[in-house]
Amino acid sequence: MLQITLDEINSIPEVYYKGEKITKRIKVSFDWETATYYDESKANILIKRGVKDSLGSPTVETIETKKQGKIITTLVY
Repeated sequence: MLQITLDEINSIPEVYYKGEKITKRIKVSFDWETATYYDESKANILIKRGVKDSLGSPTVETIETKKQGKIITTLVY
């Protein structure tokens, strides 16, 4: 689902999300927490990238996926 590769700590990450190479990255964030006795594992993905809207103007697209227990929510805006 998500692959992030860094050559060095300060390099621009190479990102694949659901098989698609993400270009024009603005922000890439991945957060994961292990399950505990009380809570199931949690995972959050946030990707912001530059795209063009229907009129050709530059804008920011945000892809956000959150997993809380058995519920996975994905938003693209």
